[in-house]
Amino acid sequence: MAAFFRDNNRAGLRCTTAQATPALAYAGSALAMGVAPTAAGGAATPAAGPATPATSATSAPAGAQQAGWMDHVRVRGNPDQLSIDHRDKAGFASVDRARLALANDDVAQSRTNDVVVYTGYSLDKRPMGEPGSTYEAVPYVGFKQNRVTTYDAGNRDVTTTRTTQVGMLSAFHFAHADTANTEDLTARPDYLVNNTDGSRLLTVNFTLTPVRPGGLNDFLRWGNGLAFKPILIGQSRNGIYINRGDPDVYDQHRDFIRLGAQAGFTLSSTNPALPFDFTTTFTGLKALQGDRSIHYWKSVLTYNFNQNVGLSLDYSNGLLPDTGDAERKWGLAVSSKF
Repeated sequence: MAAFFRDNNRAGLRCTTAQATPALAYAGSALAMGVAPTAAGGAATPAAGPATPATSATSAPAGAQQAGWMDHVRVRGNPDQLSIDHRDKAGFASVDRARLALANDDVAQSRTNDVVVYTGYSLDKRPMGEPGSTYEAVPYVGFKQNRVTTYDAGNRDVTTTRTTQVGMLSAFHFAHADTANTEDLTARPDYLVNNTDGSRLLTVNFTLTPVRPGGLNDFLRWGNGLAFKPILIGQSRNGIYINRGDPDVYDQHRDFIRLGAQAGFTLSSTNPALPFDFTTTFTGLKALQGDRSIHYWKSVLTYNFNQNVGLSLDYSNGLLPDTGDAERKWGLAVSSKF
């Protein structure tokens, strides 16, 4: 028997019993525990996914498909979320979308045509530290255009504002050998040019997202056709004005250091006949430097035509996290995310 297992043995086995299957001792128990059995003397390793019967010798690697170049393209409405892959269902469901919107601002007594888009290209992820931990870089460009029509004592005034941004998002994913819990840390230097008031803003922004499977920042499935995702993300926003811009905005543009968090939730329909999702968040950032602490609430209800394109109704109220400007606005937008 020992001779059969020698490396130079060329003997073969022939099955003489119909529908017979080979079995390893304790293999069933190991798979049930999420641990794949290994050769004698080897260490057990976590299974790659839920245990399912193998249909062929090549069925295991078939699921790990090579990512195409389009899988690296990211289109979003928030540059902090450019590292989230569309195959990450829990993360992708609540990312801000690029949008073309018609909005009404009750504070400024204005109507706005709004375009917001951030486009990045994800460079290949690289392993680091613990198995499963990765680093990813996403260079990006951003574009915003606002065509604002204001009404003052019956007079109509149209103003077009454009800003452009360029930056690099660095995303660190930390996995742990003894738990399924993970943490995602992003660092994002960004350079913003305001083509209207002449200001130039350099920022360094950080986010920390703890992921607890089946709990925090992950979906909980309910039996009524809905999935619920609680959101909690630590944030730090820090900016220096390279150029404070025109005299009428000069005093408003002050350097800042802000620290706080974003909290909220996403409700997503699991019924294909009702492809809706709803996300609401509140962002609170304490001003450690500068005179404006941030309190910003945003809610978005989206009807999804498919995974990438939808029609969104949104409402926002408070001070914008990036600039500290006051806003109370609702809008209807064609929205997209890739």
